[in-house]
Amino acid sequence: MQRKPCYSFKDSVPKISFGKLTEINGKREMSVSIHVHHALMDGYHVGKFIEAFQELMNR
Repeated sequence: MQRKPCYSFKDSVPKISFGKLTEINGKREMSVSIHVHHALMDGYHVGKFIEAFQELMNR
């Protein structure tokens, strides 16, 4: 059985997957995927995490 990395089990544990960090013309980029259960976490909290993560990436 092949399993998907982010959502192979039916559970409520948040999953964050990061892609490869690349730099193009002095700009760093990284893909990020966040899967959360909407009954346990609001989009507000995901947004706050993204803002904090972006701030760290900008340093």
